Parts: sequence; C-alpha cells; structure tokens
Amino acid sequence: MLGSSTLRIYKGIVKYTAKQNYRADLRQEAVARASAIRQAAREKKDEPEKKARGAKAKAVPEKES
Repeated sequence: MLGSSTLRIYKGIVKYTAKQNYRADLRQEAVARASAIRQAAREKKDEPEKKARGAKAKAVPEKES
C-alpha cells in the first residue's frame, strides 16, 4: 500500500465503494480514513533544533564555525 501513489489508492477506494453500493456521502470519509492510515504509516522526520529568537538570541553568543 505504501508503494502505490496516493491518487491511485484514493481512486481505487472510490471505485470500490461505488461498486459495493456504499452511501455516496460515506465515500469521502472512506478516503479520509485511508489518508489517516497512510499518514500514520509514514516515517517521521527529525525536527531541527529550534533557534533562539529575540532577547534569548542576543544573550547567547554566536558559535564560530
């Protein structure tokens, strides 16, 4: 599932729900559910270290490279 394109998966869900006589108003929610599952399965990126702003940035001397 993760190797397929997102649009292709969503189209497949819409086709499947139409063939199975799902209520039309539930198709959008079926796609949203698949989207949430796909989002949860993604690997999380490391967050960069936050930079000091304002007065805190002035108080901390710059590191020399």
